[in-house]
Amino acid sequence: MSDEQRLAKLWEEFVADRQVSRSTRKKYKGILDGLVARMGTDDMSAVTEVHLAEWIDELKKSKSRKTVKEGYAAALKSFFGWARRNKKLPANPAAEIFVEPTARTPQRKRGFNDAEASLILAATLAPVSRLMTPENVAARRWVPWLCAYTGGRVNEMTQLRVNDVFLVLGLPCIRITPEAGSVKDTKTRIVPLHPHLIDQGFLKYVGSRPKGAPLFYSLARQRKKDRVNPIYASVGNKLAEWVRGLGIDDPNVAPSHGWRHRFKTVRRAR
Repeated sequence: MSDEQRLAKLWEEFVADRQVSRSTRKKYKGILDGLVARMGTDDMSAVTEVHLAEWIDELKKSKSRKTVKEGYAAALKSFFGWARRNKKLPANPAAEIFVEPTARTPQRKRGFNDAEASLILAATLAPVSRLMTPENVAARRWVPWLCAYTGGRVNEMTQLRVNDVFLVLGLPCIRITPEAGSVKDTKTRIVPLHPHLIDQGFLKYVGSRPKGAPLFYSLARQRKKDRVNPIYASVGNKLAEWVRGLGIDDPNVAPSHGWRHRFKTVRRAR
């Protein structure tokens, strides 16, 4: 077996070449490690169509079709497809993987309606517990507004750093970049800040933070330095729990992604 065909070597090249986001790396690597455990070898050239077909069939018995299709099958197709196209492996054993669609298409998630958006934004101005850290207080105060005015994803906002807020031709902007954390398309975006954010004092808050520091979490208070789940994602999860606690419990509204859906809806209506 060539070292070039071991999972560790292929995985390193796959991540670098495809510029895989941190969240996708975590998901895909867990699946591939599961394959290695099942096979008893990390030689990816030893994996056959039969091996993967049998594994997928077993997974269907214990997991939802959505999980198998969008998690396991997607990871295997992406990894082995890349390896074959780049001549790393002689064949793509995942090429013929097929997972039947679910019988019922789930209802599409919607964005926050006017009443829900108003409720959340009003709640950002309410008093908070003195037990909350300054960063969590700031996340609750500013992240919903940033999402509402930019259409950005929650974790793209929670990962912002002081140096990601700057002037472009005299106009205050934020920079959403993979250098700070997970970005969906792995591309840096520069987004102007709405004047209302500036009027509320967002730039003043940014100026109060240490140079180069994250805006909405503290590295000094990070308990596990080698944590897999990034701390900015935990901040986003806490905000989602807070939104649900406000009474926005419709399962068809994602408490974190609802702003992005709303932004697209409002934009299309204009």
